[in-house]
Amino acid sequence: MGGMIMGKRRKREIEVEEIEMVENGMMTGTLKSGEEEWRIVGIYVNENLERKIEGLKKWMEESKEEGRRVVIGGDFNARTGEMGGRVNMGEEEKIIKSRNSKDKKINREGRRLVE
Repeated sequence: MGGMIMGKRRKREIEVEEIEMVENGMMTGTLKSGEEEWRIVGIYVNENLERKIEGLKKWMEESKEEGRRVVIGGDFNARTGEMGGRVNMGEEEKIIKSRNSKDKKINREGRRLVE
């Protein structure tokens, strides 16, 4: 048995615009703080990684067009070893390609995820 939950602290400076369960294992919420809007994406991948990645790409493109920032978190059931890193989208985009991990194993889903 499992599930997903998304919540927020009760502070007036953050408004929840919407929270939506898009499909099994994928949910999104839109938060507003001042003039900034954030799309928060929660994901659990137990099958069909490709379909979930396509959904993420769509949300990221929509959010970019709308001027929203995006935070993605969840469980991708992917082993990436030391591949990947993060993207910092501040004043200038920085891609940091180093990642430290005790788990050095990489599986097919992990390779696809960091492409």
